[in-house]
Amino acid sequence: MIHNDIIPLKFNFFSLAFTPYNEKKHLTSKRIIRNVLNHIRSERENKRLVMFDKHAKRTDELPRELFMYRIKFLPKEERVVCSLALLRKGALPKLKPKDGISLIPLSEVTKADIAEETRFVIDYSQHVPIVCIQFNYHGPRISDIEYYLRQVSQHKLRESKKCDVNILMDNNLDDTIQNFKNVLKFDVKFEPKSLNYLDSTLNKNYFSSMQTFGNKIKPKHLKVEALFQTPGVKTTSSQINNQGNKMFGDFLDSFKNRPYNIECFEHFEVKYEDTDGIEQTFNLLKQKSEIPLTVSLDTYRKTMKLYEELKPELDKFLDERYSSQ
Repeated sequence: MIHNDIIPLKFNFFSLAFTPYNEKKHLTSKRIIRNVLNHIRSERENKRLVMFDKHAKRTDELPRELFMYRIKFLPKEERVVCSLALLRKGALPKLKPKDGISLIPLSEVTKADIAEETRFVIDYSQHVPIVCIQFNYHGPRISDIEYYLRQVSQHKLRESKKCDVNILMDNNLDDTIQNFKNVLKFDVKFEPKSLNYLDSTLNKNYFSSMQTFGNKIKPKHLKVEALFQTPGVKTTSSQINNQGNKMFGDFLDSFKNRPYNIECFEHFEVKYEDTDGIEQTFNLLKQKSEIPLTVSLDTYRKTMKLYEELKPELDKFLDERYSSQ
């Protein structure tokens, strides 16, 4: 049982690789991320807000305004402790008095916007910066952080034209891509509106009809389960489902090269037979490298105090993963 003053958290890992403009090829990803964060810090110190609307070009979407709320450099550790805030335009939450049964619209109490905050740490001690980010369903995700940092590097500093994000997983995606032979079962769950953010090719090839279905009847979630063979019955080469294998391969490639696709799914599990004939399970959400953490409400409210709780596990993860490099 989780008490009201105890907060369970999960932190996942991603790498950031910036591609500099041709005239600035000497800049490394490590240098660019430091320049970006220094610029944001300088703007904050001068009381200037660096905010970007991720949905600025989407006329049919509510604004998704992002700004860096906290930023603290730890030079000796080559890390920066940050939090990114998302303004939830269109949110109409209510408040419940502790001793009452009524709900009071927040708009009657304050005219302030509703904001969601996601905490994360950027470690730039490696050749490619590593982001350790809190999973926050309602708050900014890794795609928001990448977008925000890229906007600063591209439009404010004119240093990089691109930023590639890679998810760090317990099992290397390349191993699954190389070793799967035949897909046996495909089980996914997602919100229909999430398909708007899915890679356009994947959406068109595999989900376009479901998107139409979702738009018509507006379910909260859609769950798709596909069985490619009778459970327990071995396949022969002539029975291999090439179309199913191509679909799985397309998704694995997208998760590796365009990790924002991962955020579109609440569940993504595939059972498959590997090249040795052994049945394996690929569970996208469970295979992400992860640090579980349980903290008090007081610790959660204080970013640096939260970092001190996270630090031992973060140190251990980075040491185990990169000490031999």
